[in-house]
Amino acid sequence: MTRSFSFFLLALTLIGVFFLGFVTKPWGAGLSADSSGYIVSARSFLRGEGFREIPHWNGTAPMINFPPLQSILLAGIGLFGPDPVEGARALNLIFFGANLLLAGILIFHVTRSLLVSLAGTFLTLTSLVILEVHAMVWSEPPFLFFGFLGLFELALYLQGKRGPFFFFSAGAFLALAFLAKYSGVSFVAAALAGILLLERKSFSKRLAEVFMMGIVSCLPIALWLVRNRLAAGKSTELMWYFEPYLNVTLRKLLAYPSAWLLPESVPAVIRGGALALFLGFLATVGFVQWRKKEISILSQLALLLIASHVGIYIFTTVFMGEQPFDNRALSPVFIAFMIYASETCGRLWKESHRRSLIRTGLALLTLTLSFSYVVRAFKWGNQVRKEGLGYASREWKESQVIQGVRKLPSNIPIYTNGLDAVYLLANKPVSSIPAKENVLKVHVPDPERRAFKNYPDELERMTDELRANRGVVVYLNKIYWRWYYPSEKELVQRVPLQVLEKFDDGTLYKVKE
Repeated sequence: MTRSFSFFLLALTLIGVFFLGFVTKPWGAGLSADSSGYIVSARSFLRGEGFREIPHWNGTAPMINFPPLQSILLAGIGLFGPDPVEGARALNLIFFGANLLLAGILIFHVTRSLLVSLAGTFLTLTSLVILEVHAMVWSEPPFLFFGFLGLFELALYLQGKRGPFFFFSAGAFLALAFLAKYSGVSFVAAALAGILLLERKSFSKRLAEVFMMGIVSCLPIALWLVRNRLAAGKSTELMWYFEPYLNVTLRKLLAYPSAWLLPESVPAVIRGGALALFLGFLATVGFVQWRKKEISILSQLALLLIASHVGIYIFTTVFMGEQPFDNRALSPVFIAFMIYASETCGRLWKESHRRSLIRTGLALLTLTLSFSYVVRAFKWGNQVRKEGLGYASREWKESQVIQGVRKLPSNIPIYTNGLDAVYLLANKPVSSIPAKENVLKVHVPDPERRAFKNYPDELERMTDELRANRGVVVYLNKIYWRWYYPSEKELVQRVPLQVLEKFDDGTLYKVKE
């Protein structure tokens, strides 16, 4: 890297970190259902209890829904004093800076162009995809950092520029990405495919390296799954069955990336057409450059990552229930796409004449995207600074019903349709009311196939427990997306409840004597 590029990259990184820190300062990092899993596990780890789920009034279960890395990192921040909820913001800012630096280095590695590298880094910095995943208490920040660092070191090894140390360190970083998210399997799959397809050694040696990389990158997560089996009797909460949800999934797969080019206010048909044209252009140019052997190994690994990540999400949608194809899920695809597009367009820029139509078009596209990204980033930042994100937003932190829950004793059973919200905001042991339908079978048209057969028994068990221990049901009006729970009206009809305290945003109930 040149000194001038290092200076500008560091300046862009500091600007990005300052911007994210500024907009998240009033309300902290955003909180969601997944956030509650990371935070409760970090808290239990700090107490020396290992990785545990949200506590119930009479116990808690081992955490198996998520790999442990995010909780370990939050607990590491907690060693210095802050609760993981407060420490998560500092952790996100650290990884935001690290990911911006890494993205700039990766783009410079494939382009060797100061201008193109800074443009790619700037688009990454101002992208809502990257800003959003670093503003929430999610595992994407370390997942992206370790995953792409692992692919970078593997690319250096495959180019013959580094020795075996880089091969094994690449495997170690990929293992950390796998320990951050189960979908880290896509990084591992891209690495294994890259060794098999891009390595210049004999087939037997490539197979040996594939085997070794698989061992290094998968052993830690395998040990974690063994721990889950021993502690909870199962490796994960994932369920296997065939339900073809591809119609909805593929529509989302096209909808979100189209917003990377044009704002969501633009009609979907126009956005989809623009995305198709742009992808066709990149595919054509990339194919010509690949035939000339001008595409770098890192860009080829990025393409393999895109294919493996999308393929794995489609596979799990078909066999494990619908997976969300949103900006969060597609964040690795965005960075991989940025690497490939930067090299493809940067090489095309170099090969074009100074005043050619191609250079004019590329310049206009970059300037238009930069302007659009900046406008959207500032609009998003203004909203986040005013209102906050998720359960860390103003409306949740000032919730009347949550304030009522905080006054309840901690030694009574509390059931709710907002397990995560009550735990994060009131820090109380809490349980979910029984679900009447299987959330994984959201698109199954037959209600009988969606229904839980033991739902009536679960309602009766909850009623007995509430009556025997003077427990409380907390029904939150603002939890409108969990259709698989009974409505408040149905719950009151099926369980003998009476109002304990009513608020604008929810109600506290107790069982009638």
